[in-house]
Amino acid sequence: PDRAHQWAVPIASQSYNARVRINPDRSRILVPADQLKLIDAETGDTVAEVAAGSVINDAYSPDGRLILAVDWPGDVQVFDADDLTLIKRLKPSGGAVNDGEGSPVLAVSPDNEIVAAWHDTIGVELWSLQSRMAYNVRNRGRDKR
Repeated sequence: PDRAHQWAVPIASQSYNARVRINPDRSRILVPADQLKLIDAETGDTVAEVAAGSVINDAYSPDGRLILAVDWPGDVQVFDADDLTLIKRLKPSGGAVNDGEGSPVLAVSPDNEIVAAWHDTIGVELWSLQSRMAYNVRNRGRDKR
């Protein structure tokens, strides 16, 4: 953008480690808290919002089509980035998604097919968004869900 904007975006409560994110084409801003809010970057208007629990981390997919949000106690929610429709809820097999110090660590592959999350107890867990397969890297165990 060639100019700066400033908006006040009210939120119900503060989120733990979640951060404001800008989508890849810079048209939307994701504001996490007890609700995920999508803000139009040009107007400041709320485009969509959804109750997502206490969001402790969030991420856009590389192409901007998906939003991932880790709630408390550690489930990974996958949302459509246009309207925040819940696509899938991923249940970790090893407890909360975090780095051992309470900070969640997650990523999505460039093709939007694999979600990776770090668990302090089991290591990396991978989920396929196209199937119901999960794979635990540290324990090398497969789990159909």
